[in-house]
Amino acid sequence: MTYAQIPKDKDKVVTLLEESKKAYENTKAYSLSLRSVVYKDFDTQEVLEESQGVFIKYGQENYLKMSNGEAANLETVTVKTDGDSKLIQIGKKNKQAELIYDLSGIVKNYSSFQVVETSKEWICTLEAEKIASTPYGKIKIYIDKKTKYINRQILYLYAAIPKSGKDYYPRIEMIFTDFTFLKERPKQLELSHYVKKVNLKYTPSLYYAGYQIID
Repeated sequence: MTYAQIPKDKDKVVTLLEESKKAYENTKAYSLSLRSVVYKDFDTQEVLEESQGVFIKYGQENYLKMSNGEAANLETVTVKTDGDSKLIQIGKKNKQAELIYDLSGIVKNYSSFQVVETSKEWICTLEAEKIASTPYGKIKIYIDKKTKYINRQILYLYAAIPKSGKDYYPRIEMIFTDFTFLKERPKQLELSHYVKKVNLKYTPSLYYAGYQIID
């Protein structure tokens, strides 16, 4: 069933994204695996880059790892690590931290909307005008009809990347899998996993030995 011709497509997209956001928020503790794949062009299967990650939520705290970078939004502080540079940064808790499941704020950047229903998913397509305040000219979001969780996102870059005399428009696919309910608080949400306090000063934990702490 296609809603492309219905004027209220935007309302339908907004409703589905809000329902998905609430489904995640109403689930107290869970983890899920992330896979990000960057393709050379909007219609090719040639992979330029691929990375794996994980997202964890436990109450009001959350943790995101993508490739060699981590961000843990804990009860009182936010911890970020960079595995390539061997750095740890500790700052105030970010109450406005962007969450991977909260897509409700992107609607304002798009002007064209379409919703397609399959037997298992809602597929929301959002497209922007040629001049827009977003790097993505088009986004497709696949929402599971039963759970309201996001299965996949496809992001189409607005700007072309010239290569060998030809313009390419890469697309990024984000796949969400292995959704698991958590019973126990994971170590990634413990400050002691990252640092220990000695004489009122933070030093890296054994797990992060060799890292430097920066402001």
